[in-house]
Amino acid sequence: MKVLLINPPRHASITDTIENLGLGYIASGLRRAGHEVTLLDASIENLSIDAVVERALEGKPGLIGISILFQLLAEIPLNLTRSLKRSLKQAGLDVHITTGGHFPTFAFQEILNGDYGVDSVVRGEGDVTIIELARALEEGRSLETVSGLAYREGEEIVPTAPRELVPELDSLQLPARDWLAAVLRRGGKACISTSRGCYGNCSFCSIRAFYGLSPGRVWRARSPEGVLEEMMMLARDFGVDDMWVVDDTFIGPGRLGRERAARIAELLIRENARGPGGKPGIALRISCRADEVDRELFALLKRAGVKEVFLGIESGVQRALDIFNKGTTVEQNERAIRTLRDLDVDFSLGFILLHPYTTFEELSENLSFLRRVGYPLSRVPISPTDYLPRLQVLVGTPIAERLRQEGRLGGSLFDYAYEFDDPRVRVYYKTGAFLRRRILPLQRAVRRLVRR
Repeated sequence: MKVLLINPPRHASITDTIENLGLGYIASGLRRAGHEVTLLDASIENLSIDAVVERALEGKPGLIGISILFQLLAEIPLNLTRSLKRSLKQAGLDVHITTGGHFPTFAFQEILNGDYGVDSVVRGEGDVTIIELARALEEGRSLETVSGLAYREGEEIVPTAPRELVPELDSLQLPARDWLAAVLRRGGKACISTSRGCYGNCSFCSIRAFYGLSPGRVWRARSPEGVLEEMMMLARDFGVDDMWVVDDTFIGPGRLGRERAARIAELLIRENARGPGGKPGIALRISCRADEVDRELFALLKRAGVKEVFLGIESGVQRALDIFNKGTTVEQNERAIRTLRDLDVDFSLGFILLHPYTTFEELSENLSFLRRVGYPLSRVPISPTDYLPRLQVLVGTPIAERLRQEGRLGGSLFDYAYEFDDPRVRVYYKTGAFLRRRILPLQRAVRRLVRR
């Protein structure tokens, strides 16, 4: 079967150029199963929806798979699926359109009931599900036989049985790298996945909820030897010297997680020792929790080439950490930051300044925490649709369900809204929103003048 896999056009707010590694894994699995796969990355090619539709009409695939990475940006890929279905029908082509990711997994009812042109939603990990979907379509079988799927049958939405999580990640083909050369030419970074899932249970995060829908171990890891082999291939075949490890949490749980991370570091150090000068040849950027930052381990990781850490600390207020079910303390957050600073490892923070239950005193406490650890609020990342670092409520998460039960969840499916309990926090947020709307255009105008 001819399969077209699409990474949708990018939102105007997204400036980074990265691979869609998930589609790369899907593509390599389908190719191994004998299907003819085209990977179309509209984000990297900077294609419009109309241009993507034109490519699809030219290729005449039997199955189109579209990745939806972010709930807040889901309207773009869903506008694409709608346009694709309409144009394909007008051309007399009967093409099955499927989509997957965290957001579609939880919002499959709304997507399949909506006017989006989507025929099925892959729920959970898609590596095996999409291969079985392609086979069922090819053989004309009922999709009821495909686990991990939800599909429309007449007026009914039919969810099939959950699919078990891939138990051994080393059994998967390495991802297709069709677009890596283009990513690197545009100044982007290569990505590598060494594990999947997260053993945490944060109330605001869709990662644990996503993997928790399926039977099997939530956190799974590739062998250190397999990881090293892929890293060396990327360095050799693509000249990669800077990699983003896209794991939800690189270190992993307990002693076994730390031992595995240390083993990867040791293998890299040994490999680097064979090169000129014995210096790290590849810069690595990883993500982890605050309670995973161990001085001895991170000293080893630094020797192996870890240059930057995304540290998910979330808050400098203990009550917020408890509401988030983070399982960490403010003291652990401070200790992790201190350790990375002492080791001279650069870091960025995952930080939620505001959430529905924040009091004004806790807002002040959070700002004091950032000052105390020497991390300016301006460095805290915010979403494309927001003005200040506040909790983004994601479908399928415990905190979304809590707010729904409290009758406080408003907004749209793509961008949930809520009010803050404390009226003083409401004023602070709305003032920040007002100033940001006024100041950002001025900042952009100044930058344009400076460039001239």
